Amino acid sequence: MQEYIEGAGKKGVFVLAALQVLQTITIIFPGIPIYMCAGIVYGKIKGTILCYITYVVSNVAIFIASRRMGEAADELFPNKKQAGVSDLMKKTKHPAWLVMALCVVPVIPNGIIPHIAAKSSLNLKKFFLAVAIGCVPGIFLFVFCGELLMNGYFGVIIAMLVLGVVGTVLAFIFKNRILKWINRLFENRNNS
Repeated sequence: MQEYIEGAGKKGVFVLAALQVLQTITIIFPGIPIYMCAGIVYGKIKGTILCYITYVVSNVAIFIASRRMGEAADELFPNKKQAGVSDLMKKTKHPAWLVMALCVVPVIPNGIIPHIAAKSSLNLKKFFLAVAIGCVPGIFLFVFCGELLMNGYFGVIIAMLVLGVVGTVLAFIFKNRILKWINRLFENRNNS
């Protein structure tokens, strides 16, 4: 992938963006190698910016398309993980915060999040803000890992990935507690 993007010259940016859009639309195509490749080819700052813009635009486009298509969109996004995410979305009183939290978790396929959010009461502005904020840590982490990989910092990469996996596992184990905490936090804010 790195050779292909580098071989495309200045068009490599568009190749990277197209791969990321494909990854978001197909749901099963992993994003982590694309982010790491962006870090290898463009460095942590430019790679993060490129992946960030494409991630946000792709997710907003899927949100809009899913909302307009209604139930017909379910046929385009059949996935077993969708039921669990959909249940969480139904249980929360604050879907924007749940979307933001889900964007941080790298194991949830990107295309599921906007599709499920489109079925909720969440409006486009709140969805945009949730995605725009929530995706930053994951994108930066994996783009940075790509740059570290090129510089031979394998121990740091492994430590960062282990922390990411542990965080993801803990978030999954304690998802109901986290959801209750989010709901309580915003109920307290609304009462203030």
